Amino acid sequence: MADLILSPTAHPQLPEIVSRYQAGETMSQLSKTFKCSRATLYNWMLGGLGEEQYYQIITECLVNRIAEADQHIGDLREQLLDDSLTQLDIARIREQISIAKEVIRYARFDYARRRPNLYGDKSYSQVDQTVIIVDRSLKPLIPQDLVSPSYLPPIDE
Repeated sequence: MADLILSPTAHPQLPEIVSRYQAGETMSQLSKTFKCSRATLYNWMLGGLGEEQYYQIITECLVNRIAEADQHIGDLREQLLDDSLTQLDIARIREQISIAKEVIRYARFDYARRRPNLYGDKSYSQVDQTVIIVDRSLKPLIPQDLVSPSYLPPIDE
């Protein structure tokens, strides 16, 4: 399958891909229509192309990737309910579930990394600093110097 180079400047179909995705087409449907792999579409999403221009669509892609992974693991768990499964089938499905859990974990991690303000650890830090400046070049004043006449400025008459 020949993959498209998805770049906002080099690929004239990118706006069409974005608008069709926003209209509800899945990544699988888009990959068939544009004759590229889903991985290529996700590479665009994860590569940060048009990050500012397509911020919302990239966020939707990240969320949909989590949803697709959740759906996949749900489908696998439903398969385990089939009474006609052999032990080997059950073992294969459990292996696929284990892999799907890793995919979900990565998708959520990536979303938290790319959109920390929407999803992720909320850690805040506040720094309060007080600066004290000590000028050691001046002669220290002794309290009696403060009241002695030598310290007072001369009075002009």
